[in-house]
Amino acid sequence: MLIFGTTVIGARDVRRATNFWAEALGLTAGEPFGDNDFTNLYLP
Repeated sequence: MLIFGTTVIGARDVRRATNFWAEALGLTAGEPFGDNDFTNLYLP
């Protein structure tokens, strides 16, 4: 299993950034959780 991770700091609109990267990378965004909208991106 391959796990790839990155941290984005300073995004003004986390959900918009998540949707952008999910679409750009051909992935699916999971549901945000936690106080900071932490989200995982998954293979479809």
